[in-house]
Amino acid sequence: MTYSSDDIFPPFEALQAALAAASTGSFTAAAAELEVTHATISRRVEMAEKWFQCSLFDRHARGVTVTATGQIALAKVAHAFDQLKQARQPRPVGHTLPIVKLATTPSFARFWLIPRLTELEGTTQDLRIELVTSALNASLSSGEVDLAIRYGRGQWNDGDEEPLFEESLCPVVSPEVLAMNEQPLSLIQDTALLHTGDTTLWRAWMSHHGKRLTSKPIDRVMGDYAQAIEAARSGLGIALWNPTIHSLDAFNGQLVALNELSCPSPLRFFLLSKPGPAHTPPMRVRSRLLRLLSTGFPF
Repeated sequence: MTYSSDDIFPPFEALQAALAAASTGSFTAAAAELEVTHATISRRVEMAEKWFQCSLFDRHARGVTVTATGQIALAKVAHAFDQLKQARQPRPVGHTLPIVKLATTPSFARFWLIPRLTELEGTTQDLRIELVTSALNASLSSGEVDLAIRYGRGQWNDGDEEPLFEESLCPVVSPEVLAMNEQPLSLIQDTALLHTGDTTLWRAWMSHHGKRLTSKPIDRVMGDYAQAIEAARSGLGIALWNPTIHSLDAFNGQLVALNELSCPSPLRFFLLSKPGPAHTPPMRVRSRLLRLLSTGFPF
């Protein structure tokens, strides 16, 4: 099928394939999710890239990562898909609560945000928070979301930014893997490293300990932080745990922290908001979140 970038809209299947590849991190996984072939996903993504007139993905041996321009484009596609879904939902009858759309990563939503959602929403008659979870950055300036919690170095130029935590990185491993070599540094040298998207965090950890990151064939690049933690629990390698956002209690001893090898993290979680009156729903959520942080936040 040929496709002209001058057409008004790209094929739905092309956008669907691109979103699936972005969320799964590989064309193979996207093909399994959409029940089509790898070649079909590749062809459809190329159609989407032709329409957007930019490269949406960087291809590599272990899968794909979304380019900077791809993040912007696919965030808008995801928002458009969400609007389509909402268009077919029946309108509730009677009083409706204000909705605050909060974008964040799936891992942060799972480990930190959802356990505190009722505190952030206030009373049952106050407001509701709608989580928009994606590895792509939803835009505040365009009105896609009202608030965002992003992970990185900051300076996104998309609203006011406030760092949330002082964060650290701590290697974690299953007891079975640790039993193979109880010398932590030697264990890390010989065991698969579990990366979250790219090598930034392990590279920073190595630098802190006076070492240089050398990739091993057994290393794995996972789709996100939660996948890396689960992979470590399953004995697939060593992940870097962020003690600030969750404890290891829920893992029932299936993960061991190498606390003596912790180091500061070069990346942090930031709260992004648009300036507005304190009484508005997004600003009420922001105020409650910052109050939670100031009073401590037990797991």
